Amino acid sequence: TEAIASANCTKIKQLSDKFFSIKTSKFDSILIAEIYKELGTCALKENDTSSSISWFNKVIEMIKSGSIPVNAEVSTYSLTNLLKIHLNKKNITSLIELHGLVEQTTLPQEFAFYYIVEYLRLLYKHNKYEEITKAYHSYAPLINTIEEPVKAELIYYIAYSYHTLNEPDSSYALFSEICKLTNNYYCAGAQYHLALIKFEKGSTDEAEQLAQQLIENGPSYTKWNGKALILIARILIQKGNYTEAHSLLNSIIENTTFPEQIRDEAKKIIEETQLPLKLPREEASIK
Repeated sequence: TEAIASANCTKIKQLSDKFFSIKTSKFDSILIAEIYKELGTCALKENDTSSSISWFNKVIEMIKSGSIPVNAEVSTYSLTNLLKIHLNKKNITSLIELHGLVEQTTLPQEFAFYYIVEYLRLLYKHNKYEEITKAYHSYAPLINTIEEPVKAELIYYIAYSYHTLNEPDSSYALFSEICKLTNNYYCAGAQYHLALIKFEKGSTDEAEQLAQQLIENGPSYTKWNGKALILIARILIQKGNYTEAHSLLNSIIENTTFPEQIRDEAKKIIEETQLPLKLPREEASIK
């Protein structure tokens, strides 16, 4: 206890070896957890993250077994530091495994903001859409207090996840909120997805109108403008306006300012619908 109070890592490690040689069942569980916590902290100070993870995980095992309360100070401290390590190392599997405990405890407020932002970013990067919606259910009040433009970014990830999981109503409601918050990249993406959801529901006129609004009045991003034009072309094909669709798709292919992915998608639609393909001038000259 004296070694812990003085944060003397050398003495803590020496005494812990003797301590664990005794039958630890004789001692209070919180005391044992405190020793694990201090050993984890000492390992962190020495930049030994592997050992630190191992020691903090022992505290987590005690929480899971019911030996110590999840909201005990030693529990929160160990969980917080373990989360920091895994966020820094981008260990998405470990973070998902720990999230159940996170939901049961109260993280320090400043860290809670950092945690939910970085956790959702990692989940989105790894296409973990179900986990994103679970995190949203747990942390909606916290997410709603996050400042712009990060809040819009997170809501975009959540809305996109609902859309991917075939929950268009939840997705549409969240996408509708984004442009009220900001007028950036995520607003443009939200406007596109609002049009796409309308299209998928069969409301082609509304979808076309929303896509046209994005192109004419929305934030100007070539990716989203290109995808909106692709959507309009699909609507035209569905309506039987093949000539207009063909002209629009070829204009996308010829426009080298659009990302290659967008131009390839236009080519694919032309191939699928057996419309004549007009190559950009530079590609035609090469061929």
